Amino acid sequence: MLQVPFKKAVPIDWVTPLVSYVEREYSTNTAEEFREDFQCFQALRNAAVGVSTASDEGRASLLSYHAQAALATPRLHVNANDLVVPFTWHDSFIKGKNAQQSYLHFECAAVLWNLGALESHCAASEERISDAGLKKACKYFQLSAGYFAYLRDVTLPLLAGHGMLTPDLSPSGVGLSLNLMLGQAQACYYDMAVRMKSMRPSVLAKLAKQVSIYMNKALEDARGPALEGQLDASWAAHIEYQALSFEAAAQWWQSIHVQAAAKEAGKGYAEEISRIKLSQAAAIRALAVGTANSMAAAVMASCTQLLGKLASNLEVAVADNRTVYLEVEPNPDTLPDIVAASPVSPTPPDLGFGAPPPSAAAATETAAAAGVQPLFKGLLPVPVMRAIEGCRTKVATVASRVEASAKQATKDARAALSAAGLPGSIAASQDEAGFPEPLWLRVKGVQEAGGQWALQKRTQDCAGLALRANDLLVALQRTLEAEFASDGDFRRSAAASSGSGGAQATLPQTSRESASHFESEVTRYGGLYSQGRMEDEDLRTRVDGEAFRSDLALLGKGRQQLDALLPRRDLLDDAQALKASTADPGPLSNELMVLAELLKQREVLLAQLSGASTNTQAPSLLDGVLAFSTAGSPLTTKIPGGGHGAVSAELEAFLSESAVTPVELLEAQLKESLAAQPAVMAHVMRENDRFDAARLKDGVTLGRQKVVMDVERAVEDFKEIDSQLAAGASFYADLVSRLQQLVQTVDGFVYAQEMVRKETEQEVKRQREQPPASFVSTMASDAELARRLADELNMQQPDVENEAPGHLGYALPTPPSYQPPAGTPNAPVSINSPASPSQSSSVAPPFPTFATPVPPPPAYDAVAPSASAPSSTVNESTVRRLAEMGFSREAVFNALESNDNDEDRALNQLLS
Repeated sequence: MLQVPFKKAVPIDWVTPLVSYVEREYSTNTAEEFREDFQCFQALRNAAVGVSTASDEGRASLLSYHAQAALATPRLHVNANDLVVPFTWHDSFIKGKNAQQSYLHFECAAVLWNLGALESHCAASEERISDAGLKKACKYFQLSAGYFAYLRDVTLPLLAGHGMLTPDLSPSGVGLSLNLMLGQAQACYYDMAVRMKSMRPSVLAKLAKQVSIYMNKALEDARGPALEGQLDASWAAHIEYQALSFEAAAQWWQSIHVQAAAKEAGKGYAEEISRIKLSQAAAIRALAVGTANSMAAAVMASCTQLLGKLASNLEVAVADNRTVYLEVEPNPDTLPDIVAASPVSPTPPDLGFGAPPPSAAAATETAAAAGVQPLFKGLLPVPVMRAIEGCRTKVATVASRVEASAKQATKDARAALSAAGLPGSIAASQDEAGFPEPLWLRVKGVQEAGGQWALQKRTQDCAGLALRANDLLVALQRTLEAEFASDGDFRRSAAASSGSGGAQATLPQTSRESASHFESEVTRYGGLYSQGRMEDEDLRTRVDGEAFRSDLALLGKGRQQLDALLPRRDLLDDAQALKASTADPGPLSNELMVLAELLKQREVLLAQLSGASTNTQAPSLLDGVLAFSTAGSPLTTKIPGGGHGAVSAELEAFLSESAVTPVELLEAQLKESLAAQPAVMAHVMRENDRFDAARLKDGVTLGRQKVVMDVERAVEDFKEIDSQLAAGASFYADLVSRLQQLVQTVDGFVYAQEMVRKETEQEVKRQREQPPASFVSTMASDAELARRLADELNMQQPDVENEAPGHLGYALPTPPSYQPPAGTPNAPVSINSPASPSQSSSVAPPFPTFATPVPPPPAYDAVAPSASAPSSTVNESTVRRLAEMGFSREAVFNALESNDNDEDRALNQLLS
């Protein structure tokens, strides 16, 4: 089996041109903000171009870099005018051939080629003796074909007119690799079918015919204008041999099939003779190709065996036809072609990018499914960023137009109902037998939830978490103060050494200056902690108040005790008088149900509006735009000479349909709800006036109403306090988690600073024996060393946009991302937190990985034809396989080493 060679790349510098480009197009601050991402991009490229063997790590490196390059393509104008990065890749087939372009699509094309090459190496290294090995090889060959098909159909058309390509990236070069991989996958499937024994000869003939077709297509590409005269002759020889061998096999199986069909039909016997002769001719030509190209006898053994079978069958068939069937032998040129069957096809590569998503939500799902977190995520063309901000502003404007009025209308409706004693007055007038059942179920729910005990437990949880947060804040402050003290001692010592005639030290930035963002974070978290504790105290005062104690006493009563609180009627009352004084709540209840449904639907619409508005402001819209562009849709219009034009019509439509239109539809529905409320409220109040007029005549009903409304208020107060305590516990738990992360980050920073100081002290000692310029050069890198060590020890940041709600209505800030917002309030805290100015910095993002699981490839032991970069590593499995044929290990080793590990040529040498 043949494997596609890897392309080799010339190293490049990504960071310097990227920084210059961003400084020019955006700002110096933006360039510094994304410098870590640029360095990560460089590391991904270095890992990808270093892949030259089949391995799981190599596959992940190639996929990760391709994903990032594909995500960056529509955002970075890498070309000969704007962002100039000269990508140079060597041809995989032809030694000495290379091409250079400054287009990311060219870089992506080369990486895709190497992904296909890697899968071909995995396939060729599989043992093909067992069904399991054949299945794996077939799978890998189809994966390899998928990359070459994607390269041909998607990536290469984007390079049209952009300059010269290496021959392997020409249509002939890609077609050769694609058809070769499909042919070898089909050959594996054919081998499995032959091993089944029960497979019909007609099916085997179709399978073998398809292998021959794939190989002939590959051969045509190998002899095409782009490769002819440059590709090593062994490639065309191997491919032609396989095409002829499988053509012979197809005709052989077809001869067996037509013989059986003739016996059943009683005619057509002579076709077997013509099919055998066709098979013989193909087999003889295959052996002639193999012999002319010095192929090993082991390679040609199957074809030689087939010739023996053909000669035997031909003799029998000719004799039978001459003595029994007496049919005229048909001309082979008039025989119908064997209909090929191909169960294999290119497996589409799982790159995470497909058709343009229909909405921001779908685009976000696409990006998530890809398992790739884009580098320099917020770095979009300036016109696109303006369009996104305009979209966000429009959505926020639409949402604010209706959200406040809708909430106020709902609040007004509830206040009007409460002032009218609704719905408690209805409950009080019903169920004369006892306490209202719906309200009792609510009281029972409070009791089953734990009642007063549950509130005490939540209070204790809040207090414990708050104490833990305070301890972490104190520990952070002490750690930073200790670091500042150590740094001060170090600097005084260095100054004293310099003053006494020692080496002059060029010291890096002070720890206090480097850690100003940490101090800001501690101050910010401390302010939130203090605010939370003040609100805890207000809540505790309310819980300890006499009014809430009375509420808890009511909620602790059983059903019979609540029944006893309700006033009873005198059984001696006149029945007619009772009937006259009793109000009918039916009409009022119906109107209240209409109002309740209206308010319920409004709450649903408000929740949807809030979600849509939040999604627009969150990174999900940015993710959607990234996925939208990666799927092939343009972000901006093209302008001559490169650069970014205006926002494309496609992007404008995407932003409108995915973000603005849904909010406008919700706005229209909310306006309909608001317009309907006055009429509904008027009906409620009219029926309530009628109800009140009758109810005021009945003192018992009024007494029942007071009890019911007191219990209703107690339930609502309990739920409100319980909800606030739960929010407080969640707030402190999240705060503790973020502080723990900050502790680890600060510990890493302190460790890095200590390493720098030790290195400086050692360098000072060495400097006494070195020229001063060397010391200055060394010290210039110390700040970078400290930052790098801190980054390596830093934890991955949590998702800021999905953070938990804050305590009693405010949200936690961003975790330590070294970009604290300006103007953070310096609230009093329970520790001494000095105020520090906010300082913007950046943290290295988590190293991107490709999340798609892939099976680890086995050790590669395949035969490779001559290529531009032959391997000199002798494969142990190849040595073992040849040694089992009777040759000594030493002879096998020498033969493989002298033939670049080519098994066929080594075997030919051993046999000569």
